[in-house]
Amino acid sequence: MKTTNVILWGGTGQSKVIRPLVESLPNHKVVAVFDDTEDLSPPFSDIPLYCGWGDFTEWVTTNPNCKFVVTIGNPHSIARRTISSKLILYGLNPLTVMGPYVSIGPNTS
Repeated sequence: MKTTNVILWGGTGQSKVIRPLVESLPNHKVVAVFDDTEDLSPPFSDIPLYCGWGDFTEWVTTNPNCKFVVTIGNPHSIARRTISSKLILYGLNPLTVMGPYVSIGPNTS
């Protein structure tokens, strides 16, 4: 079965929480992390960290058909929506991941 490559946008604490969830899915692998913060320490020693949209637009030309997870925590919901919309315009598809003990309220949309 083909491996699904996944990028994370956000290179701090949330990426460290989300990576194991992504990679627990059959044939899913995190291949890159992107963040807008210059001089950020990479969250993982085995996955490259890229900075901003300039790096992304160059990277995506040779890495199409990826999925993505925006790994930016609260209170940045507007940033998450903006980043997600831009990544979709580049042809990436969002990936929904949930931990094993997540519950979603009945009034949530």
